[in-house]
Amino acid sequence: MLTFTVPGRPTTWKRTMTVGKRRPNDPVYVAAKGHVHQRALQARPNGWPLDQRYALGVIVHLANHRSEGDIDRYINLVMDALQGAMWRNDKQVDELLRCAKVFGEGEPRLVVTVDTVGEGA
Repeated sequence: MLTFTVPGRPTTWKRTMTVGKRRPNDPVYVAAKGHVHQRALQARPNGWPLDQRYALGVIVHLANHRSEGDIDRYINLVMDALQGAMWRNDKQVDELLRCAKVFGEGEPRLVVTVDTVGEGA
């Protein structure tokens, strides 16, 4: 099991539909996704397998309820950001561990947990 922290105010995944397809999102989202990806790469130990089945946990720490978004949108951003860092494709995630929003407990941040749950992508 691997746990890492992504400091800063968490950002949600944003849906932008155009002709039935997602298009690239705004620079804030792209930067947030890149930040999560980089933190994952820094936390990943040598030899971490990218071809397993995985479980994911996401704890979203926010200042207060006014700054919150839908929890599934935070999870989607993390799942997309971890492609190429923790797994090859987010289809390999079979299980969600604890996923929660927490308010007023320290600085805003994401705490991400990834564990392998089986072999074969």
